Formats: sequence, C-alpha cells, structure tokens
Amino acid sequence: MKDFVNNSIDLDDLPDFESVYLKGSVKTYFKKMVLQWAIFCLVYSLILLALVNLNWGIPIWVFKISSLFAFFLVLLGVFLSFKRYRSIGYALRQKDVIFQRGWLMKKTTVIPFNRIQHVASKQSFLDKKLGLAVLRIYTAGGSGSDISIVGLLPEEALKIKEFIIQLIDAEERTE
Repeated sequence: MKDFVNNSIDLDDLPDFESVYLKGSVKTYFKKMVLQWAIFCLVYSLILLALVNLNWGIPIWVFKISSLFAFFLVLLGVFLSFKRYRSIGYALRQKDVIFQRGWLMKKTTVIPFNRIQHVASKQSFLDKKLGLAVLRIYTAGGSGSDISIVGLLPEEALKIKEFIIQLIDAEERTE
C-alpha cells in the first residue's frame, strides 16, 4: 500500500489571471446603453405629458419638474453606462475563458473549457440595428456560473463561439 502524499502548493507559483489583458466591448455598446436610457426617459416624459393633457388634475409644473428629473436620469444613465462599459472585459486562454464586470464591485469569472456545456450567440432588435451581439456561455455549474459577453461584433461572437465549440469537440473525442 502506497503512502498518501498531499504536498502544499506555493501560492506564488499559481497563474495570475489578473495580469491577463482583457478585451473590452466595442464603443457601439456604450451607445446602445445610452440609447436605452434615453428611450426610457422619453417614454416616461411622453406618458407624463399625456397625463397632463388629459386633464386628470395634474398641473403643468409637475410635468416640468418630472421632465427635469428625466433629464437628470439621462445624465445618470450616461454616467452609469460609461462605468459599466469600461468595466466589462474578457479573454480567451488555452484552457479557459475569463470574464470580468462591475465597477463598484468587480466580479471575475474564470470558466475552464471542460465545464462549458453550450455556447450561443444572440442579438436583440436593437443589437441587430447597431451591429452588436451577445455571446452566452452556459456551464455545468448552473446559472450562477454562466456568463454573457456583451458588446461584441457579430463576426467576433461567431468566431469565439466556433473556437469554443471546436475545443469542446476535440476534448470530447480525446476522452
């Protein structure tokens, strides 16, 4: 019977994922986020204007203050969109995908390719109009470990998707 060996690992020898260059979203994604905020605020203002014009007892000063509030919401939306846009990054390595997001609380997810179950590329109506795509990576760990890489060009999303699928297929053939 062999003796059980469980040597400790020097933490300095572990790979440092934080030093990896992360590629960010394209600038059009920032424009999409700002556009979404602006549409929301425009709809908000139009609904309020309709309520004022329907003589439901809402004075015009309420509309003016609410419109000013909507304007500040747009400014807040631009600020938050910029911060979110700058905080998103991803990288592909030999054995895994790294995805990072969050500017107040940074969250980094590292997914080994052998844990990936499915990869999908999708586009919303607005994504199609702006030439954007989202790459969804589903893992064996459940929805908490799934990631959505946003702000990709459709060709880039398709290229990454095919790359990951080829790696998964190659690994399944070697097992």
